[in-house]
Amino acid sequence: MSVQDTEDFGAENLSEKSRMIPSLPPYDMDDQLLPREPRSAWCCFVWTLVVVTMNSLVFFINFLLMLIIFTIVLLPTIVVVYFGFQCHSQVLHSAARYCKSILDDNSSSALIILGFVIMSPLIVVAMAIYCSLARRLHLFMCFQPYSRAVYKGVKWRWYEEGGLCGCAKGWNAQVKAWSRAFGFKVVCPGPDFAMLAKTVLSLGLWLQFAVGQNTPERGPQLSVSNSEGDLLFLLDSSGSVSYYEFSRVKEFMWDLVQPFTFGPKDVQTSIIHISTTPTMEFPFDRYLSSGTLQQAIRDTRQLMGDTNTGKALSYAKEKFFSDEAGARPDVPKVLVWVTDGFSTDDISEPMQLLKDMGVTVFIVSTGRGNYLELSAAASQPPEKHLHFVDVDDLPIITKELRDAILDVIQANRLHAVDITSSSFRLMWPKLLSQETGYYTLEYAPTDDLARKRTKQVSGAHTSIMLSNLAPETTYEVALIPESNVHYFPPQTTRVTTLAEEISPAQVLISESGPHSFHVSWAPTLDNVIGYQILYGPLPGNSAKLLEVDGKHNSTVVENLAPNTTYLVTVTATYKSGKERSLSAKACTQEEGSKVRHLRFEDMGPNTLKASWDAADGKVLGYRVRCRRQTGPSSVISVSPQIHSVLLTDLASGTTNKVCVKPMYKNQPGKRLCRMVHMQPATEAQEYKHRQRA
Repeated sequence: MSVQDTEDFGAENLSEKSRMIPSLPPYDMDDQLLPREPRSAWCCFVWTLVVVTMNSLVFFINFLLMLIIFTIVLLPTIVVVYFGFQCHSQVLHSAARYCKSILDDNSSSALIILGFVIMSPLIVVAMAIYCSLARRLHLFMCFQPYSRAVYKGVKWRWYEEGGLCGCAKGWNAQVKAWSRAFGFKVVCPGPDFAMLAKTVLSLGLWLQFAVGQNTPERGPQLSVSNSEGDLLFLLDSSGSVSYYEFSRVKEFMWDLVQPFTFGPKDVQTSIIHISTTPTMEFPFDRYLSSGTLQQAIRDTRQLMGDTNTGKALSYAKEKFFSDEAGARPDVPKVLVWVTDGFSTDDISEPMQLLKDMGVTVFIVSTGRGNYLELSAAASQPPEKHLHFVDVDDLPIITKELRDAILDVIQANRLHAVDITSSSFRLMWPKLLSQETGYYTLEYAPTDDLARKRTKQVSGAHTSIMLSNLAPETTYEVALIPESNVHYFPPQTTRVTTLAEEISPAQVLISESGPHSFHVSWAPTLDNVIGYQILYGPLPGNSAKLLEVDGKHNSTVVENLAPNTTYLVTVTATYKSGKERSLSAKACTQEEGSKVRHLRFEDMGPNTLKASWDAADGKVLGYRVRCRRQTGPSSVISVSPQIHSVLLTDLASGTTNKVCVKPMYKNQPGKRLCRMVHMQPATEAQEYKHRQRA
């Protein structure tokens, strides 16, 4: 039997490792081990409410503190993301000045990405600040255990140590040792747990951001189904449109049709170029999916040439109803004409032929244009079918125009288009054919159904124009298919005509010169027998009178004084004897109000100096506009003493249009424009100034 030596565990013999082991918690007989007297049911209920209220208050204080800290720390990413979403054309698209001049779509996308990149580290910083502050304030130590509501004699203990991210050593050990005596468990996370939580949170946020990077730049588009029609874009591809404007129009076209469903039984799309000779980019039935159509629009190239819109419209009339172009005979036809407002030939006759054949015409003008001419060319009413917008603001009208197109191609029942004060066109889906039957059309005012009128329409037709109607009147319309082969229920609708047109509703002054200007008005009505044009200088009492036949809507006023403001009043005389007048101001130009001899001088790579001779009269300044073939246009205003400007950022190999216009007190003078071609970049042996005319 061996004898084992024992060691003395006195304090003097403890090893350094042994000194690190915490001692057992002291016994506190008053608070920890004495048995507690349970409370009565009602007393327990009341104390439970008190404990819950206190804990809720502590939770609210913690939540409010966290909200304040996170708001302050995340303020940079909130501001960056807000401006990115505000200026992006596919989100809020604000009209603020800084959005137009500084933040385009690419810059806005960069801001959005930057905001989400810096969000994760800022969240970690905010959480660290909150943990540190909560530790100092001991906020989580204010939570009271449920045992206080169950037993009597438990003192209110406000723990003086510990915090959110670490508990007091003594209290933590005591709780671990004696928590079982009261049947509840308190867990307080230590520093290692807090660090682990921060790491997991950071990794989770970074993972969420990484996954988000795989999503498309633009959000998911709503798909538009149950629509059928042939949609033709008449695209201005002439030399009057810069490459930059042409690219913006292509983006607009794709955004417009992106939600549509394409196919032989859905929507089909084609593009016809307006140029010297009209050209079809692709037939209607070539691209029957969104992906292929998007790529086809992106690959569309500008043809340059003249703006022969009338010739392009005649070409479109042939292709709209041609099997060779993939057009379908019995579906709605929609024409969207995107133009800068100018045409070198007449458009009124071919456009009217298209509308007479049932084509709905929408016009989007990105330039000045002639409102009277374009409003007459578009389908009625022009408020719905004609849009004037800057090329950079095309996304503003995208949804409105798309909804208007859907009203035409998504209607599977009897509906009305081209509504005026005295007529409207009825359209319906193809139900019959020439061989299977015919339609009976009945219509009457809702307040006088006894005045019902009846028309018989061939089964091959899907539209009809009703005219000689009363203004501001609601009509009940019924379309009854008559067939011995199939039964189709009658289709009904209600259509309200517009208010009676009055003339003149608009007066336009154009082609102003030193001694004359052109006056036009609209609309031209059948019940007007003539117009009187009264004009005189301002200020002054003298006036002259011109009389114009009721079939005309314009005239030229001549023998005027230069640099003078005139008041022009157009009065329409109706067959009933009534008269209506509308006035406008017109200004004649200065004598010789045009700059002369516009010259160009090469000042280096991509830089040009434009100079001109002074214009006659009291010139207030000059306005120089440079329309670049690639890139945005620019406008420079200079004082009357300056007769030259420096034009920069002109790409090599491009043809650019430069116009100089003198500015007078009453109105601008005539502009002088020249086309200038920048030679492709070559290795220069020596610097030379080259003159260009």
